[in-house]
Amino acid sequence: MMPVPVEHSPVNSKAELALLHRLCKSSSASAVLALWASGLQQLTGCDRADIYLLDQSHSLLVRQISASPEGTRQDNSYSEPADYRHDSLLSAALLGQTPLHLNTAQADGHFRLDFLQAGHTGLPPHTMITALPVRDAANHNQGVLVLLGGRHDDSSQQHTASLTGLCTSFWLQYCRHQQLADCVRQRTPTPAPRPVPLNHSYGLTGNSEAIRQLRRLISKTLHNQSSVLITGETGTGKELVAQAIHHHGPRRSFPFQVQNCASIPESLLESELFGYCRGAFTGADREHMGLIRSAQGGTLFLDEIGDMPLSLQAKLLRVLQEQSVRPLGDTRSYAVNVRIVAATHQNLPDMVASGRFRQDLYYRLAQFPIALPPLRERKDDIALLSQHFADEFAHHARLPAPVLSPALLERLESHHYPGNVRELKNMIERTLLMHGHEASLQPGHLPPELFEQACADQQTEVEDLGAGKLDERLNYLECRVLEQVLHKYHGNQKLAAQELGLSRGAMNYRLKKHQINARNWRI
Repeated sequence: MMPVPVEHSPVNSKAELALLHRLCKSSSASAVLALWASGLQQLTGCDRADIYLLDQSHSLLVRQISASPEGTRQDNSYSEPADYRHDSLLSAALLGQTPLHLNTAQADGHFRLDFLQAGHTGLPPHTMITALPVRDAANHNQGVLVLLGGRHDDSSQQHTASLTGLCTSFWLQYCRHQQLADCVRQRTPTPAPRPVPLNHSYGLTGNSEAIRQLRRLISKTLHNQSSVLITGETGTGKELVAQAIHHHGPRRSFPFQVQNCASIPESLLESELFGYCRGAFTGADREHMGLIRSAQGGTLFLDEIGDMPLSLQAKLLRVLQEQSVRPLGDTRSYAVNVRIVAATHQNLPDMVASGRFRQDLYYRLAQFPIALPPLRERKDDIALLSQHFADEFAHHARLPAPVLSPALLERLESHHYPGNVRELKNMIERTLLMHGHEASLQPGHLPPELFEQACADQQTEVEDLGAGKLDERLNYLECRVLEQVLHKYHGNQKLAAQELGLSRGAMNYRLKKHQINARNWRI
């Protein structure tokens, strides 16, 4: 980037040419500022060169950098309102049409020299001060350059015009680097903070064969760019698997964007994914990048992809094929580097056969399919999951570490879990919320509907009570009936005995026989 030359002050010295050459090679706005101050300090031979610039609101004049023979340093220790007060030397220089050349003795009494006391102490009484405004190409004031010390013949008109031209060139180059940095920030998303690395389990709790197979599939898909289609019933942890793929792969330093395709209407989903230009439709008062471009370099997780309308399926297919996206109302396409991970609880092959899902999009998404097992097929993990959720909730709720009794875990393992892992998590949290003060959680502390469902299952599946003689099966049924009635009356033995038509002695005998503690059902 070449600085714009100033017509009325041609560069005519080797030192100025060398300084402009170094300016052309500057790589950032901060480098331009440092060269600006140090270059002019060396060029003029002054004791110190300070650069003051207006802030974005043009209401405050702030010292940005100072250079002396000892070195250059950023210095924001002084600022003053840019209200063009004539009693301030900086304001006078900012407002005046010609630079100011005077010594401290001449300035004292005419101007306020607060900026000298802020970081410039011990100056001789006849130190030369040169203050000239920094202007852009349109001759608008942008700041003030102050040179302290130097020679009196440096106040010549030619010398001042040369300094003014150099300041304009530096200002333009400084602005261009700032604009370039803004463009880079807009086009390249800021890398998200790198998450704490998870262990080899990928954040998945369990030791069942189904979970071990799932971990093997995740490990195979980490370091390739194939689209991933995660299928499974509601509540099986599809988003958790998508996060594991992102956070353990090479894209973990870039954004992970999530969109549920079933949560918003079609028109909003299109603008949310693909973005839009200002004025593309009523209410579009600004440009919206869209989630696809926002996930640049990272991963876009599309949950419930089976609910995406057919019209948007075609646009998504184009993004996958061409690796580019065109926002609504725009005539340009933008290249994107995004990995798509989709998930659904629906049967996409059946939807393809019925014409509700595009076949070509299905094959694009299912380059690497991962099917999640329901919780009822991995009951060996229920105890580990229950303890994990209990510890997690207790930590956040500041409750004592929970103890899950074997009887409670047995009851949890007998449930069918139509809501899968999500249902188990909600059940554990609800139990702790109600009975977190208990030293040990028992089956009677579980939500009533779980117990009622278990009893209904037992009543409708008598043939599954297991092998054994009649007495053994009757004992099993008697135990379950006792637990059901105790749960109904929250551990009140008197009411439970009355419903069963038993005396208190007979009730106690049967409770001891089956090793049932009625206190476990008390609230």
